[in-house]
Amino acid sequence: MKKTLFLMMFAATAFMACNKNEGKPTSESVGKVLQQKTWRMTIYFDDGNDKLTNYTGYAFTFSANNSVMAVRNFVTKYGSWKDSMITDTVTKTKVASFYMDFGNEKPFRDLNKNWEIVTKDTKSIHLRQKDKPVNPYDEIYFNLNY
Repeated sequence: MKKTLFLMMFAATAFMACNKNEGKPTSESVGKVLQQKTWRMTIYFDDGNDKLTNYTGYAFTFSANNSVMAVRNFVTKYGSWKDSMITDTVTKTKVASFYMDFGNEKPFRDLNKNWEIVTKDTKSIHLRQKDKPVNPYDEIYFNLNY
């Protein structure tokens, strides 16, 4: 009996801990979701190459005036963003997308794309873009910056 009760309490605790770290589905646009908190990039693949180290440690803040700041160790990169629509190359339908522009300075100019929104919730955003027909997708994951 004690063993069963212990296992039930452990399972409930584990379930609540998992749910605490997962975001909730939202109908808000990506721009609205990103404005609510500060974010960090947790994955960035460019043509299949892991480029996350270029952005590790940056805290991204998206403002209502469509500006974005990326700050790391007193270095600030400025850019702009907007919610938009693109035509899916496979289905030929319009899909929601998210555009960023950080100007021409490396490495942030690699983010200057119209990104298709793959998934979004209140704690994570997954974006992708296929900029060349032969190469794999470019992928970005933003997560809340705790």
